[in-house]
Amino acid sequence: MLTTAHSSYWQETAGEQFQRYAPLEHPLDVDVAVLGGGITGLTAAAELKAAGLRVAVLEAVEIGSGTSGYTSGHLDATSDLPLAQMIADFGESHARAIAAGLRQAIDAIEHRAARYGDCEFRRIPSYQFTQSVEGLEALREQCSAARKLGFESWFTRNVPLPLTVIGAVETAHQGRLHILHYLQQLAAEIDGDGCSVYENTRAAPPVAGQPCTVQTPGGRVTAKSVFVATHSPFLGISQFEFRVFPYQSYVLAARVDDEVADALYWDDADPYHYIRLASPADASLLIVGGADHKTGQAGDEREQFEILERYAREQFSVRSVEQRWSGQYFIPADGLPHVGRVPAMDDVYLATGFAGTGLTWGTLAGMLVARMIRGEKHPLEDVLNPGRLTLMASANQVIAENLDVMRRFIADRFTGEAPRDDAELAPGCGAIMNHQGCQVAAYRDRAGHLFRFSPVCSHAGCIVQWNEAERTWDCPCHGGRFTATGRRFAGPPTKDLAPQHQPANRES
Repeated sequence: MLTTAHSSYWQETAGEQFQRYAPLEHPLDVDVAVLGGGITGLTAAAELKAAGLRVAVLEAVEIGSGTSGYTSGHLDATSDLPLAQMIADFGESHARAIAAGLRQAIDAIEHRAARYGDCEFRRIPSYQFTQSVEGLEALREQCSAARKLGFESWFTRNVPLPLTVIGAVETAHQGRLHILHYLQQLAAEIDGDGCSVYENTRAAPPVAGQPCTVQTPGGRVTAKSVFVATHSPFLGISQFEFRVFPYQSYVLAARVDDEVADALYWDDADPYHYIRLASPADASLLIVGGADHKTGQAGDEREQFEILERYAREQFSVRSVEQRWSGQYFIPADGLPHVGRVPAMDDVYLATGFAGTGLTWGTLAGMLVARMIRGEKHPLEDVLNPGRLTLMASANQVIAENLDVMRRFIADRFTGEAPRDDAELAPGCGAIMNHQGCQVAAYRDRAGHLFRFSPVCSHAGCIVQWNEAERTWDCPCHGGRFTATGRRFAGPPTKDLAPQHQPANRES
């Protein structure tokens, strides 16, 4: 079941041999309920099962159908936050612990992939490069900080790409894999022996208590602990709307005539571009990503795909583009994810804000939360604590992002297309329209059926925007995303868009 107009390379090549899981259709009592069947939740569930706990994974759609299944499959331990800035903001000892934790996350993936097979896991180097002389100083600073934090990194001008490169930081022992092959086998390891995986099970945000509870359409789940591993802060309205911010990144699978070595590559553009081979069995297929922007604020998302394809064709000899898709990620205000106990919610745990390196951060977060639930101390528990105060590191980002939210909340209420007849809306298209004096979100499906919704996001009341490229409704404030027919599938909202004949039912 796809939620956007585009499927990823991983989804197209996942195959049909993997197990599907039934939805939850009865009340359930477990030690730990995990919300989300991506790499974060599944990693934690596997670790907890190995410790003898009864675990239930509740996935709203299918395993890997969320952000994990729309990534580029990079396994990078250097993080999106520049390492010198990490040292300055959090101290060298914390930065060393973070770097060590991310390297251990790739080790853990390698260990599992060796048991599973068929995950296309391989250790490869990464190259962070610049195509301008002006970028050299920052790269040399990154290289120095990387070596200080224990990475095998060095400065080089030899990058195995058919591009004009001025310099790069090469880092050994990073990785790549086929993410859906990995996640499907990770889910199979969890299911059984008192533990369960449920697909097509939409959960409500957890209610803290002794025990905690999670409501689903098929029955209530009671658990000693709940881990919200939904990538976004799926807690209703919370402090995290002010601390993590939603962005969209675009990806192509492009067939090229160039020879490109098996490695991870990204440049220093803003937004940056990232590149890797799609598969070791197909040396001519590249994954190229970039053209990032804040969710719901592109104007026309089709242009972002065009921008990225233009970049790919300028840099490589592109024969064809075989897949295109986008993925959502959340940028934390101070540069580090929020992982651990939710403030004022005993026994509820959260992991959000992985920025552009979600597979490594997600694995580390799953391992960290599993240890905390088992009552063990983790060296990163304090620095990644969701309740931490890092005002010096995050003040500018918090102010800028939340001023943007206020602007969109107010301005978007006074925009919308001129009144027009519904017949003018072409099949497969949507628009924010003025209908009988009110703003409506209107969509006509391929069969000609018309759907009208309140355009008010069910989370915090911002006005959603139509995404023509993906055929979704996207919230420009907090990253809620809804299918063309109004069903919530990503971001913090807990409810669907309200049909036009009903009042908007916002969270309180």
